[in-house]
Amino acid sequence: MLSALFQTLVQGGAIGLALTTVMAEAYQTKGLNAGKAPTDALLFGLHAAFWLGAGCSFAALIMALVMLRGIGIIGKGVKKSPGKEEEKEPEKLRGPEKV
Repeated sequence: MLSALFQTLVQGGAIGLALTTVMAEAYQTKGLNAGKAPTDALLFGLHAAFWLGAGCSFAALIMALVMLRGIGIIGKGVKKSPGKEEEKEPEKLRGPEKV
């Protein structure tokens, strides 16, 4: 199960890298067609890819906050005292015992 989770995370990263690469190339070409210098067009494309990644990260943060807001503190539970024994069920709930 852990390998499936890892594979999903790797594929998500690969898709993100592919999207930012396509965005950078498209905006670099757009900058070159607008008459910008090659280095300025490259920077224009990299800025667009950065803002795409930042926007996706911000959207993921908002989704995580909304989905996990009522989860509480994980691992916080009722601790049992070592000296106390658990209360036994009333006999009518357990049913008759066989002898």
